[in-house]
Amino acid sequence: MAYIALEKLTKQNKSLFRLVLAAADRANEINSGAKPLIETASKNPTSTALQEFAEGKVCYEEIAQPQEQPKPAEEA
Repeated sequence: MAYIALEKLTKQNKSLFRLVLAAADRANEINSGAKPLIETASKNPTSTALQEFAEGKVCYEEIAQPQEQPKPAEEA
């Protein structure tokens, strides 16, 4: 498996947890037949996905949670 520096991955991505989930999704896409966005000698889809993130070819977008509206108090 190719060595990918953690600093290189976390520099562009704020949350390591979200990065892992996004990389797993991308690895599944590659494993299902999607074409890798980089040239690599690795046959491992996980390594390829992490290399894509490290090179900035793939990123994830955080979607803001909708603010919950306070419920009006019930009158007796």
